[in-house]
Amino acid sequence: MKTILLMLAIFTGLVVHGQPKPWKELNRNVSQPGNGIAKVKAYQAMGQFFAAKPKSVEVHLDSAYYFTDKALRLSKTLTYYEGEGMACVLLSRIWRERHEFDKAKVCNNKALAIARSKKLVALEGEYWCEFSYYFGWGKEQMDRIRYLEKALVFFRKANSKTQLMEVLASLAEQYTNISEHRKAITIASESLRMCRDAGRADLLQNLYDLLGICYTKMGLYEQGIKYSLAAAKEGDKKNDTSIQMASIYNNLGLAHYYNRNYTDAERFHLKALELAVANKDDNYTHVVINNVVNDLVHGGNAKRAERFLQEKLKQHKAENPDDRIMDKLSLITVYGALQKNSKANNETLTLIALAQEHKPALRQSVIYNVNATAIRYFFNRKEVSKAQQYLDKNKEIARITEDQFYQRNNTFWDFKIDSLTGNYEQAFKKYKTYSDRTRRAAKQDQDNQIALLQVEYDAEQKSNDIKQKERNIQLLNRDARLRNAQLENDKTIKIVIYTVFGLVLIIAALLLYSFYMKRKSVRQLEIKQAIIEHKNVSLENMAEEKEWLLREIHHRVKNNLQIVMSLLNSQSAFLTDAAAIAALKNSQQRVNAMSLIHQRLYTNENMSSINVRDYVTEMIEYLKESYQVSRNIRFVTHIEDVTLDIGPAVPVGLILNEVLTNAIRHAFPSGTGTVTIEVFINSNENFVLRVTDDGKGLDQAIEWESTGTLGMRLIKGLSKELDASLDFTSNSTGTVTRLEFAIKYTAVEDLT
Repeated sequence: MKTILLMLAIFTGLVVHGQPKPWKELNRNVSQPGNGIAKVKAYQAMGQFFAAKPKSVEVHLDSAYYFTDKALRLSKTLTYYEGEGMACVLLSRIWRERHEFDKAKVCNNKALAIARSKKLVALEGEYWCEFSYYFGWGKEQMDRIRYLEKALVFFRKANSKTQLMEVLASLAEQYTNISEHRKAITIASESLRMCRDAGRADLLQNLYDLLGICYTKMGLYEQGIKYSLAAAKEGDKKNDTSIQMASIYNNLGLAHYYNRNYTDAERFHLKALELAVANKDDNYTHVVINNVVNDLVHGGNAKRAERFLQEKLKQHKAENPDDRIMDKLSLITVYGALQKNSKANNETLTLIALAQEHKPALRQSVIYNVNATAIRYFFNRKEVSKAQQYLDKNKEIARITEDQFYQRNNTFWDFKIDSLTGNYEQAFKKYKTYSDRTRRAAKQDQDNQIALLQVEYDAEQKSNDIKQKERNIQLLNRDARLRNAQLENDKTIKIVIYTVFGLVLIIAALLLYSFYMKRKSVRQLEIKQAIIEHKNVSLENMAEEKEWLLREIHHRVKNNLQIVMSLLNSQSAFLTDAAAIAALKNSQQRVNAMSLIHQRLYTNENMSSINVRDYVTEMIEYLKESYQVSRNIRFVTHIEDVTLDIGPAVPVGLILNEVLTNAIRHAFPSGTGTVTIEVFINSNENFVLRVTDDGKGLDQAIEWESTGTLGMRLIKGLSKELDASLDFTSNSTGTVTRLEFAIKYTAVEDLT
C-alpha cells in the first residue's frame, strides 16, 4: 500500500514560464494606448493567461489563440523578431493542447527558424522546451528530459535567469517521475536558490513540494516533512485552496506516515481530504480517504477507521476502477486489522474479480497491490499454487519497474511460501536474500542521508562559488567601468579642449566674417537708402505735381463750365421764346450741377471724392437763388456724412438737379411747399437718395415711365449708367423720387 500511495502523491506538474499575472493587471496592460513592443508583450501575457487555464474549456484556448495571433501580427508589423518567435512558440502550445500536433510543429519550427536566423539564443531554448512536450510518459519520458536539458543549455548561454529557473524546476519534476530522486534534488535545489534570489514566490511552493516528495521517496522523512511544510506555508501565504494544496497536505501526511507519526499523518490527510472534496476531485478524494484509513489502522484505531471508511464511502461513491479497487484494499486492511476474516476474504475475492475485469485500464502499482492482497489471501488458505501464481505476476512487475521495495517484498513471500511447503533449504536461502536486501535498504537509507549531506554541501558550495564568481564579476565589471570611465573622461577632456579651441577659431572667423559682411551690408544699405530717398523725393515731387495738375484741371473744367453757363445766359438775353429761354435755363442748371462737383474737388484736400452733404447744400442754395423761391419753398435735408467718388457723383448731381428743378417748377402751383432731401447708406450698404415734395403730384393720366421729356430721359439714362434702381411715387399729396445703387469706389490713380 505504501508504494501506491506515494506514487499518487506526484499529482501536479510545474508550469513552465511561471504563473500568469492577475487578470486586472493583464487587462489594463492590453487596454493601454499605443502599438509598440509593450503592447506585443501584453498580448503574449494575455495569451499565456488563457493557455494556462483548464483545457476542458475550449473558449480558453480560443481566447489564448486570439491574443497570441494579435501579438504575432503586431510583431511582424514592428519587425520585432523576438516577439514573433515567442508568439509562434505559444501558438505551438495552443495547437498541442488541442491535439493538432502537425499545426503545433509548424508553428514551433517557425520559431526555431527565427531564432537561428536572428541568433536569438533564448528563443531557441523556448523552442526545445516546447518541443519536449511533444513526448509523453513511460518510454518517451527520457526524450522529454533530453530536450529539456537541451533547452537548459541555451538558457544558460543566454543567461536567461527566468527561463532557467523554470526549466530547472520542470526538469527536476521529470527526474522525480523516473525515480531519479538524487538528480531531481540537485536540480530542484539550484532552481530553489535562483527563485529565492529572484523573489519568485510563484515557483517556491512547487519546488518545496517536489523536494518533499523526493526526500520522502528516498526514506529521508524528516527532510521530506521539512520541505512539505515549507510548501504548505507558501500556499497559506497565498490563501491557496486549490487541488495542488490538497496534494501538498497529502504528501506531508505520507512523510509523517512513513516516519510512523500516525497522529500528524491523519491530521494532514484530513486537511487534504477537505480540499479534495471542496475542489470536487473524486479520484483524489478516494486516494486521501484510503490514506486516512491507513493512518488510523497503523495508529491502532481500526474501529474508528472502519466507521470513517463506511461513512466516506457512502458520501463519495467510487466511479472508476482505480478508485473502486483502492476502496476494496482499504476495506480488506480494516477487516484484517479487526480480524473480521470472513468479510476480508469476501472483499478479497471481489477485489480479484474487479481487477481481472479492468486489468487493461489499471496502473502497474495498483495491479501489484491487488496481487499482494491475493497472495496473502491464498497463503492464509494454504492454496500455495494460487499464491505462487500471483507472486510470479508481482515478480514480473518488479522486474519491469526495477522497484527495490517490490523485489524485497517478493523475496519475503518466496520465503513464506517455501516455509509453508516444507522446502526449508530454499526458504532459508530466500530469507537470507530478504535479510540482505533489507540490510541493503537500510544501508541505502544511510547512504541517502550521506548523499543528502553531500548534495546540500555541494549545493551550498556551488551557491557560494556562484556568489563569489558574481562578486568577482561585479568587481571586474566595476574596475572595467572605472577604467572605461577614466578613459572616457580623458577622451572627453581632449574632445572638450579640441572642441573649445575649434569653437574659438570658428567664432573668431565668424566674427571677422560677420564684421566684414556687416560693413558690406551697411555700405549697401547706405547706397539703397540714398536711392530710396532720391526716389521718395522724386515721388513726392511727382505727387505734388500730379495734385497740382489735378486741381488745375478741375479748376479749369469748372471755369469752362462757368463760361458755358455765361454763354447760355448771354444767349437767353437775345431770345424772346419762353420755351427756348426755359430750355437754356435748364441747361445752365445742369452745367452748374457739374460745375459744383469740380469746384468741390479742387477746393478739397481729397480730390477723388466729394462730401454729399456739402454738395447738396450748395446746389439747393444755387437753385433757390436761381428760381428766387427762398421764401416760399422750404428745403429740408436729412443727409448722412457720405462721400462719393467723382464717377457716381456727376450722375447723382445731375439727377438731383433734375428732380429739384421739376419740384420747384411744377409741384407747387400756389408757389409754396416743402421739399425733403434724404441721403443715407441702407442695410445693404447701398447709396440711397430720396426726394419728397408735398406738391400736387403728377397728372394721373401720365405714366412716368413713358414720359419722353428731356429731363426724364436724362434721369433714366443716368440711373442706368449707375446701375441703380429708380422709383417714382406720385399722388395728390406729393411726389417721392427714390434712387438706390451700390457704391463702387475708384482709386485715385485711376482718376489721374
